[in-house]
Amino acid sequence: VNKLLFFLPKKMKILFSLGIIWGFALLSGFSSSIVRACIMSSLSLVAVFFGRESVVHITTPLVCLIFVFLDPLIILDVGFTLSVSAILGLTYISPIFENAKEVVIRRLAKKKKGSDLKLQFFDDYIIPTLSCTISTLPVSVFNFKTFSIWSLPVNAVVLPVVEGTMLWGVLSLVSFPIHSVLSQFFFTVVDLQLKFFEYVVNIVGGLRVGYWELSSSVSTFIAVCIFSVIFLSVIYLYPIENEQYNYYLKNR
Repeated sequence: VNKLLFFLPKKMKILFSLGIIWGFALLSGFSSSIVRACIMSSLSLVAVFFGRESVVHITTPLVCLIFVFLDPLIILDVGFTLSVSAILGLTYISPIFENAKEVVIRRLAKKKKGSDLKLQFFDDYIIPTLSCTISTLPVSVFNFKTFSIWSLPVNAVVLPVVEGTMLWGVLSLVSFPIHSVLSQFFFTVVDLQLKFFEYVVNIVGGLRVGYWELSSSVSTFIAVCIFSVIFLSVIYLYPIENEQYNYYLKNR
């Protein structure tokens, strides 16, 4: 919306963005994960609208509080818990991997003088996927009673191909009343993307290895252990010295 409406004032673009966001929520059926994302996006846009800076460390617990206040049983909704744990992974686990990546790059740069390593694919797909996979693992193990080693590699392979599916789908629907042939081309792109997704899933599913079904007691124990390791790791490894919003450890 910002790119298409570049000629409008910033506040007008924000208002259009809010309308598009909640229009999408309406089309998606107001699932808990979508509503969570829409509320967080809306809070961020409203903050910018009034000249304030949006901070994910504030919006995330605020949105969770709003959800729990309106519906206390929402904490039992798997979609909601997966959505929140994923955003927490992007917020607190992703910087740990990015920090580790920078350390590795600096060490390699010392060995190879003048080399400039470009890891855009790693930054765009591997780190976010790894962060979300780790952060949602306790919820997944606890609720679905399964454990799979294929989450990260499958997502890393599939995500770059299917991430544009929503965009092509919207373009196909919008262009259908105007130009049916162009709309069919967009639908063909979507179909190819989804066929690739199905192909990868079927291959991994046919391997029948690296996947375990767990009993309730075992899954609960494993989920608690994984959560404890993640929680303690974030406390110890999160690069708080670079966090500009921390009152006590501001970066000078």
